[in-house]
Amino acid sequence: MVTTSNKQTGLRGVSWPEPGASSLIYVSPRTYRVTMVVRVEVEPALLVWARERARLDHEHLLTKFPKLTEWEVGHSQPTLKQLEKYAEATHTALGFLLLPRPPAEAVPIPDFRTIGDRPVARPSADLLDTIYACQQRQEWYRDFARSNRDDRIPFVGSLSPAADVVSAAATISDALDFDLDE
Repeated sequence: MVTTSNKQTGLRGVSWPEPGASSLIYVSPRTYRVTMVVRVEVEPALLVWARERARLDHEHLLTKFPKLTEWEVGHSQPTLKQLEKYAEATHTALGFLLLPRPPAEAVPIPDFRTIGDRPVARPSADLLDTIYACQQRQEWYRDFARSNRDDRIPFVGSLSPAADVVSAAATISDALDFDLDE
């Protein structure tokens, strides 16, 4: 245990590291406030995965997280606050960064996108977020329509994947009463 004093403010406090833990506690007698710095053990591969998933380069994130290189090689750990900010910067749920290894993310719908006649290796975080949001909205509307006993929409399921694209688009446009001239 170490007693500390701040000459500028006159505050005295006690700070002590817990044995084997990566946290520091500071108690200020004047304000009776306890501040705790909590370091979070994160697999370095998860930090790299989150950065690559967000398609952000290492140098860009170094401006916000100067110790990123140390985190990614496992020499140090971020604080909880830093990890929360990193999750926000990489558009990653905080819980993903606490997993033992990066999750395998597959696009939950058929993916026909290509670059130079080759499939896209990894979907972006933005694409996955958009797909998940659309799926949630579809599920919500399906439940809403069922609870209101809405009639089934007759054109849903009326086309096959082998249908001609132009005629399929015309069928959908007619069913939705959609015209580009309007």
